[in-house]
Amino acid sequence: MLLMLCYVMLCVSVSGEVQAARGFMITSIFLCGVGLLVAAVGMKCTTCLSDEKEQKNKVAVAGGVLFIIAGVCALVATSWYGENIRKTFFDPFTPTNARYEFGKALYVGWGASALTLIGGIMLCCNCACKPAGKSYPPPRAAGRPGTDRV
Repeated sequence: MLLMLCYVMLCVSVSGEVQAARGFMITSIFLCGVGLLVAAVGMKCTTCLSDEKEQKNKVAVAGGVLFIIAGVCALVATSWYGENIRKTFFDPFTPTNARYEFGKALYVGWGASALTLIGGIMLCCNCACKPAGKSYPPPRAAGRPGTDRV
């Protein structure tokens, strides 16, 4: 009974905008966790896929893409909620004691989403796949064999 009451109080009584922001934020947290695991496999200092450098770079780029998507989800959630606060703050029909202002949580959300986006972009740029070409031995010095000049 208590669990049902908590569910009704937390989910049903909240507006759809807040529920959507929660959904985006939970999706962002989940994608960050998965991206962290995927990026850890693709890091150069780990031994997973150590024989296949090109495959390891692709895994790291996939982790970066997951971080970028997670950052966008967090940015959407935070900005959407901030817009909701701004809209109700400037509404003349909202009572003065029912108006919210931007708080620390919004600034932390914007900062975290920016850092997540920057980290994902850096991971993608740093681990961009280079075309796999044949490696040739270094060229030899020109001249007759056996004549070394210093």
